[in-house]
Amino acid sequence: MTWFQDGVRFKLYVSTDGDFVSLGTRNEYPFVAGGAGVPAGWTKWIEAGANEDVNWTTQNGRFSISNASDTNAHNTGKYNIYRDFPVEQGHRYLLQVQAQTMDGKSSAYRWLSYQPNASVGPYSIQLPSVTPWEQLSWPYNPLTGETFIRVLLKVNPYWPKAADFKFDWGVQFQNFAIVDQLASYPDPTWREVTCDVRMLTTKYGRAKFTNRYDVGTAQIVINNNDGEFTYDPNHEWGLRPGRFLKVVCNLPGSSYDYPCFYGIIDSLTDTYTLDGKATVNVQCVDTSSLLSNTEVPTASPESTTYYSGGRFRQLYNSVGWLPQMASTDTGKFIQQPIRANGRTVRDELGLIADSEGSTFYTDRTGRLTYRERDNTTMARWDSVYAELLANCPDYVFKTKWVFPGIVANYASIAHAADQSITTTADFAFRMSMQNMMGPSQCFMSKGFNWYIKKTANAKTVQVLLAASGTVITTEALPYNDGEVFWLRVQRRNATEIRVYHCPDTGSNGIPNTASMLLLGTVLTVSGNIGTNTSPTNIGARNTGGTTDPFNGRMYRASMYASYLGSFAIDADPYLWDGMEGASAVPLSRPTGGTMSINTTDDNELIQADPTQPPTGLVTVDTVPTVAAPAIVFLQALATDWSRDRVVNDVQLANQNGSAFQWIDGDSQTKYGPRTYQRMDLLNVNDHPEYLQQRADDLMAGYTDAMLRVNSVDFRPNLSTYAWTLNMFLNDLVRVRYENPQGGWGYAVVSHVQSIQWTISTQDWQVQLLLDDAEAFNRWDAAVGTGWDEGVWDETLWDGYAVAQWSRDTKWSDGVSVWGT
Repeated sequence: MTWFQDGVRFKLYVSTDGDFVSLGTRNEYPFVAGGAGVPAGWTKWIEAGANEDVNWTTQNGRFSISNASDTNAHNTGKYNIYRDFPVEQGHRYLLQVQAQTMDGKSSAYRWLSYQPNASVGPYSIQLPSVTPWEQLSWPYNPLTGETFIRVLLKVNPYWPKAADFKFDWGVQFQNFAIVDQLASYPDPTWREVTCDVRMLTTKYGRAKFTNRYDVGTAQIVINNNDGEFTYDPNHEWGLRPGRFLKVVCNLPGSSYDYPCFYGIIDSLTDTYTLDGKATVNVQCVDTSSLLSNTEVPTASPESTTYYSGGRFRQLYNSVGWLPQMASTDTGKFIQQPIRANGRTVRDELGLIADSEGSTFYTDRTGRLTYRERDNTTMARWDSVYAELLANCPDYVFKTKWVFPGIVANYASIAHAADQSITTTADFAFRMSMQNMMGPSQCFMSKGFNWYIKKTANAKTVQVLLAASGTVITTEALPYNDGEVFWLRVQRRNATEIRVYHCPDTGSNGIPNTASMLLLGTVLTVSGNIGTNTSPTNIGARNTGGTTDPFNGRMYRASMYASYLGSFAIDADPYLWDGMEGASAVPLSRPTGGTMSINTTDDNELIQADPTQPPTGLVTVDTVPTVAAPAIVFLQALATDWSRDRVVNDVQLANQNGSAFQWIDGDSQTKYGPRTYQRMDLLNVNDHPEYLQQRADDLMAGYTDAMLRVNSVDFRPNLSTYAWTLNMFLNDLVRVRYENPQGGWGYAVVSHVQSIQWTISTQDWQVQLLLDDAEAFNRWDAAVGTGWDEGVWDETLWDGYAVAQWSRDTKWSDGVSVWGT
């Protein structure tokens, strides 16, 4: 299903096979009593020289080992049981067991360890357990040629040094299991259900930069008149909660599918519309939600520390998440070992990011994504990739856009020089035809007319002389209704016209004539074509009082005349509505209102392509801007003055560390205490400068109330589709808008915090929440100057340079407010 008639296609798929919701198959190996107190299938092994006066007990699914004598320190060896398990190449395994200190006993260290093929030498890994029923988990990839793995459960009464030995000790193990996974997730089998979709809303992000990124969501309304989407355990293609779902988007002329959402069906609800149609509402969550049901296991010894990215990877590895579904940076801060703590894995991954001031989210392909603070590889985070314009001030477009709102007043170029085509002219149109075209319907006329009509099964183009109506040629076009194609008409001289066509190239650029097909033959006519004084008409003809609108769709019109130069217009695909009946030709300026190529000033004619970056955007700040950023025309913008972002009292501490506090007294005098407190950060305690950096993140520029942009709304168009599909969380954008009082020009550079798409068969709306501002700026168009204070608060509102303000200052007095 093509959701937009300009060729943009959203496609929705659900999986019928290939889930990884369970993150592998868990195989339990309960402890059953065997000989000498050792579990059946396991073998006792005591380190040489160790005292053997210990108790070995297996009962009620638990294996225990403890001292038999309270006078022997057992400080000369380790006590183990081991068992060999077969492994396969191409598989991956999680070794898991729970352990604790026996009631009434002193603690001894217990270990989960393994030896590939029972190799001699140091253990591959040792995970100590120190808390009650602590979950130990370790991922293992078989070595090349390996056929079995020896798993050891070990007790060390005197670790880590002999002085720590205990006389009365005891430990227990239970719930040993091996989770068996393939080394890579199987590719799901997908079933496309696009044609049944009626509405789709997706959302990624967070409310503000001091929050954590939420689970991404999608809500989909699907036509269910045939009952195919009603939940049934015996559904023929396995539709159920837990299946995977993805949305992709394809732009015209490209085979690439942009990822839009990848997640898991959470629920299906049967509903009915007001007109009695059966639908089903599908609620989806992103893949990270799988980790909300899994608790953090012990995955490293107490002495092991990680850079934040390494900690992130080790944690998701320990619960069976495969690296193919993750993307992580190295990290900047050193963080603590991974110990079982009762939190969910997803919460812990977010806490890793909170501790460094980095970011964790799930991207549109379903991958866990970790980006370190001050990421130097993400140019989109420190360079402006889009200019979001809340209006189109005079300095943006030099061309004057005016268009009457009825068919008889067609788009025109009202210049005396344009009243007659007597020289070279070239007209190229990216267009499509509708299925109800009549023989008199005209798309364009200017000294000559060319008509599009459909007779029976043939699509034909006619070129006619305007004055006499004589048909110069009638040729068939090989394009179906609604299919996008290019048509080009060249007036080469007084007696020669050529008509070309080609399939859609997927580009706004005009295809080269050499790559287009000549329609019929070179047309030779007598007389001077175009000697009449009618203006150039696009979208309807007005000949002899007859007005028949073109029943089709135009996407782009590019025109050239030797005396005018070249220019182009792009029709907003949502407002160009077929022109049936007596409707107007809605060439529309992206911010609303109407437009035409109509001006009385020859010098203002040429700058007429709103899909290109406006040449009049002034430089208002020092934040880098990429070449040719996307120009996005906003439909709505919300700004706010509030204390909501004021932070003047910060208290931070790492787990098991000391708390530090930072206070801005001046800010508290003005706004009262505005606190931010975190006492659970994961950074190591011997780097207190990490907490200082986090405090700076939270307070620098945020100790005063600020004017900020909360949200912006826009509708993507031909020139912004690619940016909208590529743009994601934390991208940097610049918002330009006009304050109505005094006409001041503002620019705010902010990071994208949240993205919501609402897509139907008729429309595509985008809302962005913005925060974490880089700069706030004002442009004074009257004097042609601007300024950039860089950071919101250092000298902007309460400093002694420019931009001082007090409650007695009149906002309309620019000199008083903004300085000289």
